[in-house]
Amino acid sequence: MTAAECLVHPWIKPLSRKQAANRSRSSINMKNFRKFNARRKWKLSYNMVSACNRLCRTRLLCGLRKEEDEELVRPPPRPPPLWQR
Repeated sequence: MTAAECLVHPWIKPLSRKQAANRSRSSINMKNFRKFNARRKWKLSYNMVSACNRLCRTRLLCGLRKEEDEELVRPPPRPPPLWQR
């Protein structure tokens, strides 16, 4: 098919007004799509925050207890030099 023939094909150009009306009703309703997409993004955000909170409760993500933090930050004591042993 040529490009001109493709443009007049019934899949592209409706044959009647009834066919055109059916197509417009079956196309994606953008208002509903935006509402659906906003809800989907909100759910993803909620799930991410929920997962972070769970990890914080199990102390995998957030800081450990104060004593454990100090032990991890403080370097181990150095052994005395050999001449002092």
